[in-house]
Amino acid sequence: MPIYDVTAWCSLPHYATFQVEARSLTEALRKARHQASEEYAEPCDGVAVDWDEFQICPDGDETKSRTYFEPARRTEMAAARLLRAAEFTLPLLEIMACTSENRQERRAYYKIRAAINKATKP
Repeated sequence: MPIYDVTAWCSLPHYATFQVEARSLTEALRKARHQASEEYAEPCDGVAVDWDEFQICPDGDETKSRTYFEPARRTEMAAARLLRAAEFTLPLLEIMACTSENRQERRAYYKIRAAINKATKP
């Protein structure tokens, strides 16, 4: 059975490296998710750590390396991109809202502006 080198990152600024035996990358990821908590040398006062990023490299072959992000991490990464897209779009929506009598365009402008303010203001 092939050996997979795994590097796992958690929500804290820590990572662990270890190996798992698996028949496929999918099985290696499943085993890595389970094993990561056992590999972590410094538990945070007994609190479980969320491992949200895994890099899996089959038999040390970097060209076949794959990185997996857990759903919460993917959401966090997408949020920054969505905010930039909303900020980019806001001036155009403002023009459309001011020059149109269409209530949907005005509502869209106000909703996006409110969302941007909520995301960026303390």
